[in-house]
Amino acid sequence: MNCVALLGQPNSGKSTVFNQLTGSRQHVGNWPGKTVEKKDGTYSYNNAKYTLVDLPGSYGLSGNSDEEIITEKFIKGGEADLVCVLVDASQLERSMYMLADFAGMDVPAILILNMMDVATGQGKKIDDKLLSERLGIPVLPFTAADGKGFEGLKALIEKELKTPHKLITAPELGQANGSGSADSGKMLSDGNAKYAWISEVLENVTKTSGEDYKLSKFDNVLLGPFWGKVATIGIILVGFLAAMLIMSPFMSVASMLPKLLGAPIANFLTGLHVHPWLVSVFSLLIPNTIYFCISMAAFVFGVNIVFGFLEEIGFLARAAYQFDGALSKLGLQGKAVAPILMGMGCTIGGASGTRVMDNWGQKMLTMMVVWAVPCASIWSVMPVISGMFFPAWGTALVCLGIVAYIFVLMFVVSRVFGKKLVPEDSRSGMIMELPPYHKAHWKYIIKEAWIKCFDMFKRALKTVTLVSVIFWRFPSAPPEMWRAVFCIRSEPLLNL
Repeated sequence: MNCVALLGQPNSGKSTVFNQLTGSRQHVGNWPGKTVEKKDGTYSYNNAKYTLVDLPGSYGLSGNSDEEIITEKFIKGGEADLVCVLVDASQLERSMYMLADFAGMDVPAILILNMMDVATGQGKKIDDKLLSERLGIPVLPFTAADGKGFEGLKALIEKELKTPHKLITAPELGQANGSGSADSGKMLSDGNAKYAWISEVLENVTKTSGEDYKLSKFDNVLLGPFWGKVATIGIILVGFLAAMLIMSPFMSVASMLPKLLGAPIANFLTGLHVHPWLVSVFSLLIPNTIYFCISMAAFVFGVNIVFGFLEEIGFLARAAYQFDGALSKLGLQGKAVAPILMGMGCTIGGASGTRVMDNWGQKMLTMMVVWAVPCASIWSVMPVISGMFFPAWGTALVCLGIVAYIFVLMFVVSRVFGKKLVPEDSRSGMIMELPPYHKAHWKYIIKEAWIKCFDMFKRALKTVTLVSVIFWRFPSAPPEMWRAVFCIRSEPLLNL
């Protein structure tokens, strides 16, 4: 089976390409021995099967982070038959730094100019044929989020696996342009040399017909040191309310299931003389479990639509900019502010929102921090309970104390788990250019949200059903059964 790897910086569109090609035929885990997310899947084309590996997103291959080490070893180890390097066409010079690091690896490759729709909206025209000639590999203008062009991508991958092309290294490029020099072999040895190579490759490749991008009045507010944070928090909280509104119709329909299914199932099973306990399981427990799981999945659906929209239009980049400095003290990037604030409304929504984080370690640490934030239902209960024991000023102190506890707990969590999940040597400030606002691809957003929603429903249905059946049975279980369970469970411990 042919192995194709996706290589690119965070937010270059790798996950979009991966999800569109593999669909539900994918597996997510960790790389052996590393707390770094590994995603691989399969797809078929012209009666042939392909394995697709989404390599960890990083800004280069010359650093010492786990992501960069894993990616470099995977490529140099020859595990990939073809590497698809994705770059952001709207920020081409910045995105090409990954390709500069990849140069000289002697591995077949193609370059995918993703987000061409954004580049076009900026008035940019990219000469992909000239770029392909200079690099020595195929260059494909592409817009992954609109769901089009994937047949062409599959055809190009099939062709390149049969007749592969390798990237022209810097010395070869210099000689081809008549500008080779005695020290050209050292051209990609440091950052300045890499940017020099990028400038040479991109000379006359991009032409801009539009005006230079200028900050709008809204951006001037959103990027301000004080009001920007206020506006960012407000927008994310409004997004949470929007997710609740999206969830409501599904939850309303699901709430009818126990009433609609309960009596007919009970009557049918009773007529077959089924044991009363099984009747209660199928007529009461199962319908209510399905209702709960649909409600949970519906909220995940709403959260992913909201987050997908905010990410698509460019808002999350601005939110990350606002809070990166504060959250870096916890070992997190500024992007974590969105799921943390969502956690104030619903912990499940906050945990689901960690999808915007760059790698597995960041996702897990953000999820742990989110669990330190009380959700809306807890906030509604705390003042009521404290008011039963304390006067008004005492209740206010309790609430302030809980707020202080949240920050202390977040700090403790980051200190206990942060060094393992996000090692000190892999932490760095965000490297990003402020993306222009652009139109959201609703078809892609809804499709991605549905995939995550359905996956959540399947996982929740298995877990909740199992736990519910256990608790449904145990209250009526005889003492002898409990003793048997505990004896069985204790045997492995005694053997230790």
